[in-house]
Amino acid sequence: MPFSKNLTTPPLHYCRRMEAPNEQPAALQPAFQQRSIEVRPYNARMAKRMAKRATLPENAVAVAFTFNNLFTMVVFGILEDIAKLIPTAGGIIEMAISLASFYWHRVVLVTDRHVYIYRDLPFHRPGKQLNVFDRGPGLVAIGSPKTGWWSKFIRRGQLTFNDGTVVYHGILWIKRARYVAQEGNIAPGH
Repeated sequence: MPFSKNLTTPPLHYCRRMEAPNEQPAALQPAFQQRSIEVRPYNARMAKRMAKRATLPENAVAVAFTFNNLFTMVVFGILEDIAKLIPTAGGIIEMAISLASFYWHRVVLVTDRHVYIYRDLPFHRPGKQLNVFDRGPGLVAIGSPKTGWWSKFIRRGQLTFNDGTVVYHGILWIKRARYVAQEGNIAPGH
């Protein structure tokens, strides 16, 4: 059964069923206390590259490239995802869309001690540092607090931080957003 009847202790891998339509997402989702998915070596290498570009003295764990609001994620994120599917010219189209929309891009970088959010510059160069969070349980929730199926689908890559900061990952390939949510909610040193 996907949802627990006992709303006080849901299993770690499921969210509780929402009872109130405007209930907050952090209250619904258990914090990841252990790793349920392994960060792929490609994402770890990319995270180390981003930490080096940002001149951070910490070891990078995971990275996600997101948008600063839902509208730009829907418009540019879907266009970028569709462009990836076009053979031959898809890479060029995706790069053109990325260059046109880099102002709204955000880089979420998880290191061994902190989670950073940077404004993205062209060719994935970290720009201005927007936020720094200490890693730990309850730092970030993934998904939508809304109850409608369309809202849950379109916002499934939404990362909501404990101070209210929200970034949106594209809707198709959200594994990177899951890496950030998982690693950001694990205390440093674990």
